[in-house]
Amino acid sequence: MNQKHINELIDTALAIEAEDAKHAGALGFMARVLAQVTLPYRAQPDNEFTRRNAALELTVVSPKSVGLPYGSYPRLLLSWVTTEAVRTRSPVLELGPTLSAFMAELGLIPSGGKEGTIPRLRNQTERLFSSSISCRYKDEAHTKGGP
Repeated sequence: MNQKHINELIDTALAIEAEDAKHAGALGFMARVLAQVTLPYRAQPDNEFTRRNAALELTVVSPKSVGLPYGSYPRLLLSWVTTEAVRTRSPVLELGPTLSAFMAELGLIPSGGKEGTIPRLRNQTERLFSSSISCRYKDEAHTKGGP
């Protein structure tokens, strides 16, 4: 097999995989910025968090009474919001008829109690959607930014 044939096989396999993911509804989206800089992975003592990657800066500010979002749930929520907006092409997102149905869509198994998924998702949802997120790109030649 020559290199051209191998490359064609790889391209075909990748195209099939992408089409299968799209057909199965398993294709997800995430804002480019959040692939480079993202939310904190553990609880933060302050109500402002900044992460930098070279010239890119992400800042998250939340009310002190609520706290900053952290961990995997806010990232999962942001991915769902982005994917739904792309999929439906609508600014209105339908969460579903119940919290359990929404959690199933996120791939979470609803469980109660102090360490259960339900209170954790509720808490992180409030933290995420109470926060202001802004990003800024600054280098010697360019400065861009916005909420």
